[in-house]
Amino acid sequence: ASLSYTVNGGPSQPLSIGPNLVRLVSPGDFNAEIDYASLNPGVNTVVVTAVDAQGRSASSTVTVNYVSGTSWPVNYSVNWSQASGGINSVAQIVDGRWAVQPDGMVRTLDPGYDRLIAIGDAATWKDYDVLVPVKINSMPSNGAGIGVVVGWKGHTTDQYGVNLTDQPRTGHPFPALAWFNGTSSSSMSLQIYANDNTAFDHETVLSAIGTPQLSVGVTYMYRVDVQQSSSTTSLVSFKVWQQGTPEPSSWTLQATSQLSQGSILLASYMADASFGNVSVTALP
Repeated sequence: ASLSYTVNGGPSQPLSIGPNLVRLVSPGDFNAEIDYASLNPGVNTVVVTAVDAQGRSASSTVTVNYVSGTSWPVNYSVNWSQASGGINSVAQIVDGRWAVQPDGMVRTLDPGYDRLIAIGDAATWKDYDVLVPVKINSMPSNGAGIGVVVGWKGHTTDQYGVNLTDQPRTGHPFPALAWFNGTSSSSMSLQIYANDNTAFDHETVLSAIGTPQLSVGVTYMYRVDVQQSSSTTSLVSFKVWQQGTPEPSSWTLQATSQLSQGSILLASYMADASFGNVSVTALP
């Protein structure tokens, strides 16, 4: 069996079929990553074609409407329940199946590797404050985590200094991820984490603290600030508190990262997580 796609009648491009160990979690999963440069302003036609072992084929057509020349204001808020056009009308689902729940939070329906929702402009967002409620519905104690990435510019073909042909791309460099993570139930911690994505420097914990431990079914507030601190670095600040209780006056964690410029990701890795309404505010 094979899968392929075309954009606006162009050359056929092959598609990988899941599962793999990364973004294609379940049997039959696929992801057609289409660069903006391949799209025309306005209506675009994407045709996905499947061919089975007997050579029989079936196709499905998807219409992609590309609005070019727009920018994303850094003072931005998301109310999931009021997104009449769905999640993708106010944000961008990168991986996984997500749905707005009766409690007004958006929840990943199919936990797995890097379930992500992107918000913001990769080219222009730099110094900002992010406030979002987060709830752990379930999370295995084997490295799973839930948090907010800052400075996101998109996946790459380069993974830890090695050029891969994976489709979709698996390289995921970012200056900082503020999250709750751990390798066992006794080592869960709040962390500021970086992936410089080089052979010698990747997946690095910049700062961590073992308390407070976050509980399943409880909604917490995550506040993440990122602000340029030198020509090559940013200061990342992270605090967590239970929703409905006073916000702590001090940061839970702070760390210096590589210079951050890019959008944010709501990120759930191997966990069943919900995220509430998001508020992003530019910092002076």
